[in-house]
Amino acid sequence: MPRLPSIGSSSVATHQEDAGFPAAPSAPSERSGEDGASPSSARGEAALALKAAMDAGGLEALQAALPRAVAAGVAAEFLERAHATKVDLEDESWSGRMRRLSSQALHEALGNDAPEWLSCAVERAREAGVHAELVDRAREELRRQQSRREAEESLLMALRGALRAADVAAIRGAVVQAEQAGACPNLTAYANRRLAQLEETSNKTQARTRAEQQLAEVLSAAPEVAAVDPVLDAALRAGVARRVLDGAWRRRSELEADAWQAQKRSAASSAPVRSAPEVEPPPPPGPAPTPAEPIAVPP
Repeated sequence: MPRLPSIGSSSVATHQEDAGFPAAPSAPSERSGEDGASPSSARGEAALALKAAMDAGGLEALQAALPRAVAAGVAAEFLERAHATKVDLEDESWSGRMRRLSSQALHEALGNDAPEWLSCAVERAREAGVHAELVDRAREELRRQQSRREAEESLLMALRGALRAADVAAIRGAVVQAEQAGACPNLTAYANRRLAQLEETSNKTQARTRAEQQLAEVLSAAPEVAAVDPVLDAALRAGVARRVLDGAWRRRSELEADAWQAQKRSAASSAPVRSAPEVEPPPPPGPAPTPAEPIAVPP
C-alpha cells in the first residue's frame, strides 16, 4: 500500500487558515514590535506606555514615559519621534501660559485706576496674542483713564513737576505740607491715591528688574533645565519684556537639547551587550540502511 505524504505543522496551519480558523499564535520574536522588543518585555512595555502618552497628547505623561523608555532601550527612531512630540507640546504649553498670564494681568490692570500699569499690560497682552477684542477694550479704557488723569492733574499744579518725574518722595512731602496747610480734602485725597499708585508701579518695576537679573544670572551659569524653569516662570509672572523671555526660552531649549543628547549617550553606554544566541549542533547521522536481499525470479 503506498504511504501517504506526511503533513507538517505549517501545512496544518495553512489548512486551518483556509478553513476559516485563526492561525496559532507564533512565538514572540526577538525583534517584534516597533520598538524592537516583545510586548511582554520591559522594553516593550515602556514602548507601549510611550506610544499611549503620545497618542493621548498629555505633556506630563509624555515627560514621565520618555525617560523610562530611554532607560529600557526602546528603539532610537521611536524615541526621537517621542522627544519631538514632547518639545512641540512644551512649546504649545509655554505659549498658552504666556497668553493666559498676560490676559490675567490685563484683567487686573483694567480693575485698577493706574494707566501706567495698564499701558504695560496692554502691550504685553498684544505681544502674547491675547484675544484682540479684549486688547481693544483695554486700549479704550487706557485712553479714558489717561484723559481723566490729565484733567485731575490740572488741579495739582503745585505737584505737577513731582508727578511727571514719578518722584514718590517729593509727592509724599508735598502731600504732608498740603495737609498741614489745610488744603482741599479732595485735592489731598487725589494726591494720596496717586502716590499709592506710583508706589505700586515702582514696586512692580523693581520686581520685574529683579526677575530679569535673576534670569540672566541663572542662564549664564548654564544649569540644568530644572533650575531654569522656576526662574523663567517667575520672570514671566513679573512681566519681563517679551524679547528677554523669548531669548531665555531659546536658551532653555538649547539646554534641554544638550541634556537629551547626554541622556541618550548615557543610556547607550550603560546598555548590556547582547551575545548571539547559541546554535545547537545537528544530531549525528544514524546507521546506514541495510540493502535488501535480491529476490530470485524463477525462470
